[in-house]
Amino acid sequence: MKINFTKKEFVTLLEMIDVTNWVILANKVEKGPTEKPYEELERKLFALSLEFGCEDKVKYSKELENYLPYVSGGKLS
Repeated sequence: MKINFTKKEFVTLLEMIDVTNWVILANKVEKGPTEKPYEELERKLFALSLEFGCEDKVKYSKELENYLPYVSGGKLS
């Protein structure tokens, strides 16, 4: 399946993923297996940010070996 997004739509999607992640984990002390599918999808979408020219929205942490949202002024955009 292929889905086409504009850069603006993709940035909105990144913001939605970031907010969703916060909602899912807000009251959790530790991550469990329930969160794994969400983390995997988040990682895929953040990795695609380079293809969309959104490398300023997501940063790769070598220490964590994972992509993280780069928030400037409280928003990804």
